[in-house]
Amino acid sequence: MLELGLELQRDPDDLFLQGKIKGIQHALKYIRMHEHVRKGGHYIDIEID
Repeated sequence: MLELGLELQRDPDDLFLQGKIKGIQHALKYIRMHEHVRKGGHYIDIEID
């Protein structure tokens, strides 16, 4: 993420980099949600369109 952020600073209009960063952020959010729920003893289903 740090490397992508630095690349994006050099070229803030690069839509490909913006998409990669957004995708990683979404993946991290879902992973964190899953881990949080798993630690509590509950389960969730995540459906991605």
